[in-house]
Amino acid sequence: DFVITSVCAMDKDYLVGTNQGLKLFDSENKSFSPLYFNNEEITLVFNNQNFIYVGIAQKGLFRVNKTTRNISQIESSRVSDYYYSAQTNNKNKEIFFGTNAGVMRYEISSNKIEIIPANYKRLGGYSGTSTKDSYGTCWFTLEKGILGITKENKLKLIYGESHLNSNLFYTLNSDLNGHLIVGTNKGISILKVNSSGEVIKVDNYQSKEGFL
Repeated sequence: DFVITSVCAMDKDYLVGTNQGLKLFDSENKSFSPLYFNNEEITLVFNNQNFIYVGIAQKGLFRVNKTTRNISQIESSRVSDYYYSAQTNNKNKEIFFGTNAGVMRYEISSNKIEIIPANYKRLGGYSGTSTKDSYGTCWFTLEKGILGITKENKLKLIYGESHLNSNLFYTLNSDLNGHLIVGTNKGISILKVNSSGEVIKVDNYQSKEGFL
């Protein structure tokens, strides 16, 4: 038996990260088969254009060429040992990764990763989940807030009791109407944001609304 840690679509099938390597789920046959990194603990799998990006616990980030099947480690990715989520931005020229040491910016053409300069001492570095809103802004949870990167690569921060009912984030999702849906240990916060990444309305749903 294995534990599923991450999933993403690839054509009609699914790439499945597990604690025993990367597997392919055949949608037609409803079966799993080993694919890459057998017996490794996978923390992230992300399919983008001709590459599969795979985070391996304590080893950083790897890239698999889907055409040649060549596997290479992104050397500069060792700035963090755990990669958890990914979002594309700026017409797929960049990928942003949420990690245990902050949010990383990856430039596809140069194959280089660098940390996005945010106030991690204040907000914490662990980023466990992410989403992209209807305007194209990428959002990543941190330990004490949420970091956004707009399509123009401007940084936005959401933090504090006026916006969030808790800093213990479980989920982060978005809809087609410019909302961020934040799941925490104290219920759900729905944040209405605009195209600039500014919060214009907050609705919190907690125990009295039946969300605890």
